[in-house]
Amino acid sequence: MLDVKELLKEYSAVEKEFFEIDEEKGIAHVKLHFESASDLFEENCLSKTPRFNADSDDWFQRIFALIPPKYRISLEIMPDDMQGCTPEELHDIFVKNILLTAGTITRNIDDRIRRAAGLILAGLITFAAMILAGRLWAEETLMHDVFFYALDIITTVLFWEAAGILFVENTGHFRSAKAYLKHFEKISFMQTDRDTSD
Repeated sequence: MLDVKELLKEYSAVEKEFFEIDEEKGIAHVKLHFESASDLFEENCLSKTPRFNADSDDWFQRIFALIPPKYRISLEIMPDDMQGCTPEELHDIFVKNILLTAGTITRNIDDRIRRAAGLILAGLITFAAMILAGRLWAEETLMHDVFFYALDIITTVLFWEAAGILFVENTGHFRSAKAYLKHFEKISFMQTDRDTSD
């Protein structure tokens, strides 16, 4: 028979089955292996500093999603081939990519806030128009009812959309930006030991 309480107890700590967790220090140790350092970066983007490719960015997003926020992440990236780069150089490139992503998230947040402010302003205008029209148009006719019903719906939708942006969409983005900047305890690169006897 399935013991639900026991299953939920195991579920609450299931990350320990996949990652090395230091409960005392609150750190989750994560190791990622790549054949070469270039597997992390976009080959077609001829930027001054190499940029994460989609697969790498997806991996880091998965790490954030899999590990509870109460743990800081100690990330160890182990390529077989460092491709002439030192661990320090790769670390510097990695951190710059993290900051670039956080900056992109911040700009998206700013855009969303501006959009929400525009919706709120439009909602206030329609609400004011509804009050003003109510004072000037006292006669209750079918046209009167339709007009006020439409204004009421438009005002509600505008405020509802603004609230969704500010309190639902932006909450996730703020958490993501904070995670990118603060969720790492340590980032290190270490070349894997390969058997060269063949």
